[in-house]
Amino acid sequence: MNSKQAIKVVIALLLIVNLLSVYFFDVLTFRTVRAISVLFILIYFLLFTIKDYLILSFVCLLLFADILDLYFDSPLIPEYYFVVKISAYLLLLQRVLKKTNFLNVKIRDVLIVSAIAILNILIGIRSLYQVSLKTASNLELTLLFIYGFVLVLVGTFVANYYFRYASKRAFYFTTFVYLIMFADVSGYVANYFDIYFFNYLERFYYFLGFFYMTFYLIYTNELDDQENKLFE
Repeated sequence: MNSKQAIKVVIALLLIVNLLSVYFFDVLTFRTVRAISVLFILIYFLLFTIKDYLILSFVCLLLFADILDLYFDSPLIPEYYFVVKISAYLLLLQRVLKKTNFLNVKIRDVLIVSAIAILNILIGIRSLYQVSLKTASNLELTLLFIYGFVLVLVGTFVANYYFRYASKRAFYFTTFVYLIMFADVSGYVANYFDIYFFNYLERFYYFLGFFYMTFYLIYTNELDDQENKLFE
């Protein structure tokens, strides 16, 4: 088994371990398992000599956020957590900003993305109102709102990137970004609405996102987008 195949097997095993940890252990333990798993993936990427430093930085920030999540109930930790997560997604936004082009987007694509963005903003405002009593400070609530807005912004630009190129690289990038975002939304529901089942969804989306991230890092390059752009 070569290194490319091994990392896929490793992430699949980590997914299973994390799902089992949610079932068998308490919240602190399964959050610890998640952080250790992400550290393991990061080390593997470094050993595999992945040179996409933006994505590696993104994974480092995810790891940092997972470590902070171990102490989420402590004072000021939620604020630090949201700042780290916002920073992580802004890195991804930087990756796609130069690749977007709203001038040539089809009306169908605009309607789809706009509907998703509006729906997410409305849901976000409603849910923020419901969780306002569970936040420790106005700063935490403000950062939570900014975090949700950044998710919508990243989702919109990533969708535009995919619609513009529709390449293999764009597909893997879009898929892993949306899966990580779905994981964050699931974690948000689990933490603020106390719906335990969403912890399983969070783990499933999270590590499936890493699975597609490996495809993006290992099996694609800039030529995929450049070649597709020729046929616009």
